Amino acid sequence: MRVSDQMLADVATIPADHTVQEAARLLANDHGGVLAVSESDRLEGLLTATDILNRVVAEGRNPAETRVREVMSSRPYTCRADDSDQTAMRVMRDHAVKQLPVVDAQGRLLGIISRTALEVQTLLGAPGFRP
Repeated sequence: MRVSDQMLADVATIPADHTVQEAARLLANDHGGVLAVSESDRLEGLLTATDILNRVVAEGRNPAETRVREVMSSRPYTCRADDSDQTAMRVMRDHAVKQLPVVDAQGRLLGIISRTALEVQTLLGAPGFRP
């Protein structure tokens, strides 16, 4: 299967100049625990709940004053929509990440694919598996 067959196209995004407090409010609405940081549809980074805990809360920073760009994971690993699911899974395993943004050749965000979605698809395709 291709990544495009399994990716989530409706990805929550936030600009890099917004506050971490604004990002936390979006994450509280259950966006899969991750926000894509983008400017003009170009992926700039990712921000997860774990990033906020480790880089803001644990360090005693003020989330109302801290900007997303200060704590996001910049230059995240990515994949393309026409990559195979095995390629995406290999990237996630090799780099210990749970989600991969899906981008086009110009770096525009198309969607996101999760390790869980790929693992479920693998399980569903396993011989002898009956849901």
